[in-house]
Amino acid sequence: MPHLKRPILDFRFAILDLRHDTQSKIQNPKSKIGRGFTITELLMTAAIFVAIGGTLAVSLLMNQRAFVTSEAYTYVQQQARRALDAMVKELREAGDIDSPTTTQDQDFTSAARLNFRIARNYDEVACGGICWGNDTTTLGWVHYLLDTTDAQHARLLRCQSTPADGSDAGITDFSGCRTLSNDVQTFQVDYADSAKTVTIRLENRLSSQQIATGGLSTTPSPLRTQVRLRNP
Repeated sequence: MPHLKRPILDFRFAILDLRHDTQSKIQNPKSKIGRGFTITELLMTAAIFVAIGGTLAVSLLMNQRAFVTSEAYTYVQQQARRALDAMVKELREAGDIDSPTTTQDQDFTSAARLNFRIARNYDEVACGGICWGNDTTTLGWVHYLLDTTDAQHARLLRCQSTPADGSDAGITDFSGCRTLSNDVQTFQVDYADSAKTVTIRLENRLSSQQIATGGLSTTPSPLRTQVRLRNP
């Protein structure tokens, strides 16, 4: 069939032209297919990726610090408020206020420890009225004091002692005490016997390298509350 020879020849010549073009592009150093990236192009690409990565890292770090700072602020405020609420509730029913540097029912200022008794019950025969003491013992004492075993994370504790120990009992075993607040920086108490008022100043502080300022305290610092005794 002679009429088929011409298309077959054209097809063969087309294949040869395609092979020739491919080889010439590979062998030609100026061809885009045959050459790779230049040093300048690689450096520019690397610089772009480094800039993008650095921006993302800085943004992530700033967001993380903002989150930690917010959490720390909430933590110290809650620790202080919780302790103040517990002390105010108890001190309203307290009596026989004392401190390590004064005798019972005398004025004092800036004490780091508060000794007192709570009203246990009313017994005209046994106590002549209100029976004062602590949770378990009549004439026992309740103490608010700081445990500074770990100075960076001092605890405000509520402890108790027996009548034999006295109001100024040297409490060294805190296993029986209840923690009112953690990470306490300042705890000070004033007492005005004439007005029967107790003033408490409490500051909590949390320090960490993750916090933007290195540490956070309660706001205002210190927190202050005043309690008037109902059973003087």
